[in-house]
Amino acid sequence: QIKQCFNLNDIANGVLGHAPTYIYPFSCLHITVATLHSHTLRTTNEATRRELTRHWRELICRASKRDKWPTKSLKIKIANAQLGSKAGILLWEEVSGGLQSIRHCIALEVQQYQQDSADNDVENRIDLSTYSIPEIVHSTFVRFHSVPQTDYEVVQERLRQKVLPNLFQMFSSEYDIDSVKLVCERKPYMHIPFDTEHVYECFTFRS
Repeated sequence: QIKQCFNLNDIANGVLGHAPTYIYPFSCLHITVATLHSHTLRTTNEATRRELTRHWRELICRASKRDKWPTKSLKIKIANAQLGSKAGILLWEEVSGGLQSIRHCIALEVQQYQQDSADNDVENRIDLSTYSIPEIVHSTFVRFHSVPQTDYEVVQERLRQKVLPNLFQMFSSEYDIDSVKLVCERKPYMHIPFDTEHVYECFTFRS
């Protein structure tokens, strides 16, 4: 149904296709809890990369041991969908409160890291300017490499007519999330092989 919002020559057949619009496979839909080090700042120095990975990994593991880190599955339900100039997103309502708790634990651990570095008069070993936490709970489902040929207003009207009326039917249930993962995105867009080179930690929850 998303494809019907665009003219056919706007749709890319693969991630690196030349068409302006890339639609995510369902298996690549994800919710970003936090961005720790942007892929746009990727380092080619292997030693530096290992050092960054180690420090962020240790920080997230410490966050996961905080009292407020959830132990039960997170629960989400669909709230809306929208298309902007750079991407299209599914907006979720996180009804368990667990995702917000995870973000809070990470934020507290980052604050603690900064404080410990200042108290011990040592330079930060990780660049905290690259760290960010989204203000919303969303999954990107379409990304624009460039401006589509399909008129923006036409796309919006097709979205209203063809997608939004069926949105709550397509995502009719609450969904349980039984794990969150610390991953390294080496290739757009979140096409993550489940191996140790890409998935550093997996934190599971009970039902």
